[in-house]
Amino acid sequence: MPVLVVDDQQIMVDLTRRLLARLGFKNVDHTADGSLALAMLRNGKYKLVISDLHMDVMGGIQLLRAIRADEQLKKLPFLLMTGSVGVPNVVLAKHAGADAYLLKPFTAEQLKAKLAEILP
Repeated sequence: MPVLVVDDQQIMVDLTRRLLARLGFKNVDHTADGSLALAMLRNGKYKLVISDLHMDVMGGIQLLRAIRADEQLKKLPFLLMTGSVGVPNVVLAKHAGADAYLLKPFTAEQLKAKLAEILP
């Protein structure tokens, strides 16, 4: 399953890619901002987006809203991750249409559990 990881912190991209590989995901690409991610997603090959909440240019919520407003992308599973603890972020993520929310840093088991919730 092709996965797109969107995060502007290279250490989190590397960690997420390693954990996804451990879970059997071999086709993982990444980008550092939501606007580039949206362009990549419109190519139609990705089946899952894992995005950070806070990024320059276009953050995770803006990316999520753009995906949910796009007829071809709106059903794409979207996992939002952040290091920001707080109920307002969870509520914002749910209202924007996130399928799941994951607090950074996370383990392979936590990632696996979230993916099990949102993937068919």
